[in-house]
Amino acid sequence: MTLEQVLRAPAAARIADVVERMQALDDVLPREDGIEFAGRRMLRPVL
Repeated sequence: MTLEQVLRAPAAARIADVVERMQALDDVLPREDGIEFAGRRMLRPVL
C-alpha cells in the first residue's frame, strides 16, 4: 500500500479501523519521519 492509498482510504468507523490505519502509516513512512515516530508512540498503549 502506498502513502496516497492510506490517506485516501475511507474514514475510520471503529477504533480497530484507526489502529489499522496507523499501522499502515507506520509501514509506509520512513523510520526517520517524525510523524511515523509519533504514530508508533501513540499505538504503543493501544496494542
